[in-house]
Amino acid sequence: PARKMRTIHNGVSLSEFVPSESNGARMRAKLRLRPDEFVLVCAARLSEQKGIGILLQAIARVVRDGVSCKCVIVGDGPLREQLWEQAREMGLSAHVFFEGFREDVRPYLQAGAAFVLTSRREGLPLSILEAMACGLPCIVTDVGGNAEAITHQLNGLVVPPESVDAVADAISYLATHPHERAQMSRRARAAACESFDIESSMAE
Repeated sequence: PARKMRTIHNGVSLSEFVPSESNGARMRAKLRLRPDEFVLVCAARLSEQKGIGILLQAIARVVRDGVSCKCVIVGDGPLREQLWEQAREMGLSAHVFFEGFREDVRPYLQAGAAFVLTSRREGLPLSILEAMACGLPCIVTDVGGNAEAITHQLNGLVVPPESVDAVADAISYLATHPHERAQMSRRARAAACESFDIESSMAE
């Protein structure tokens, strides 16, 4: 019965995951990315479940459409070589950067303008909550608990799973609407503070 049920969401440390222009600027310099470039960040295991191949196809379309976009993918997994080859064959070597596994993803999130996760299946990913806490609007597929964290057009964009065009349209929108992106950024951090504070989750 509903009266016997209670949902306690995942949480993240709001003191550790914070927006930081200085950390972001250092990471952008390290990656040779300009301060004004639109940079997507994806932190995910390189596995079938995460749908990274869909993301690569979407970025290829965005670039073909003439929208400036760079994407930093942080993570490792069984599809690493296959995805590297796919990106190379699509001519994305100058647009997509595979950073491999990193113990600390915060500098990458702080360097980003938006976060993207094109999963086929999910629970409630900590990666989305960490991105929100760092003030990133998130593009997520409507699977698992993603839409419990991201409200469409409020603090990010929710798209159908498996849709290359929907992901590409969402990326293009955030890349070309800096004012709306800034509003979503502020709301993402606010939503993380309100609903996904690890201290509150632990207390519950």
